[in-house]
Amino acid sequence: MQQRSPAFPARYFRLVIAYAESLGFARSRILAAAGLRDAGLDDGDGSFTVHHFDATLGALARLSGRSDIGFEVGRRLTFDQHGALGLAIPRCANVDQAIAMVSRYYALVTPSFAMGYRRDATRGCVTYRPLVGMSRDALHTIGEMHVVSFHCVLTAAVQRRLPPYDIYMPFEPPAHAARYRELAPARVHFGVPPMPEVRIEVDATLMDLPMALPDPRYVSRAIGDLEGKRSKIVGDASWSDWVRLMLEEAEDCQPTLAQIAEIVGVGQHTVARRLAQEGATYRSLANLVRHRRACRLLRDTRTPVSQIAFRLGYSDAGNFSSAFRRAAGVSPRRYRQSQVPEQPEPATA
Repeated sequence: MQQRSPAFPARYFRLVIAYAESLGFARSRILAAAGLRDAGLDDGDGSFTVHHFDATLGALARLSGRSDIGFEVGRRLTFDQHGALGLAIPRCANVDQAIAMVSRYYALVTPSFAMGYRRDATRGCVTYRPLVGMSRDALHTIGEMHVVSFHCVLTAAVQRRLPPYDIYMPFEPPAHAARYRELAPARVHFGVPPMPEVRIEVDATLMDLPMALPDPRYVSRAIGDLEGKRSKIVGDASWSDWVRLMLEEAEDCQPTLAQIAEIVGVGQHTVARRLAQEGATYRSLANLVRHRRACRLLRDTRTPVSQIAFRLGYSDAGNFSSAFRRAAGVSPRRYRQSQVPEQPEPATA
């Protein structure tokens, strides 16, 4: 079973603070704006919650007006930021071995995300998926950190220009989308994966590139150390918050309980039991989230009802209308009409 924890290592906080300071903002100002104190920030093995990290990102975004914070922090995620795991990366035999090792021990990078990796004869696929609940802004910013760091670390590890590969982001192009040209020859696609995940697909030619400093003995010793550290991670995140996030951010589909369980490598009954311990069920969360999304889309957009049904994962508009009527007592069209503010009557002379 994959360990789950709402922790985010302090070293990533330090990178955000260092970036803030490079923009002219004092550490104390950023932390005060986020409602945090700096106790533990300089602890090499310290950690904060994802919600604290979210607050720090939000504070910096408000103060700086920048949308590319994830991009900038991702560029600063070098080998030495990842401890023993980072030092072992350039000493692997090839890219394939390095990515497989990182995905196995990704909980040491951050236990709040899972890194998946699979490969066949022609292609490799890397995914980053959240394991705890967080805001949409944090999800997108951290996803950006993942892909930028992947590109920069891999380029440094092989010490050569990478061949073309594809990056798929689960959100629309941000205000700073032009910056993704800096990841050339990577081809970046926005708004693609239906699930809230970042996906990277690479050809076998990239996976077989040799690393700069291959040293199998060093890697073998490092793995022993990494196994010991991974076994100490304790998972105590809210399952309800995480399941709600996965449902809220899914696009054009309604994830099943089996799909949710597969992400964290457990059985459906385990997820159901964890939710029950928190007074929730998968069905109740799924129905609640889907209805709230339906209300928001009907209220805040002019998207046709048939397209809303598709975005919510319904097989057709009729099924959506029936389900919405059961939950709201009115049809989707009647609900939308009720949300239009009444126009004031013209004044009479």
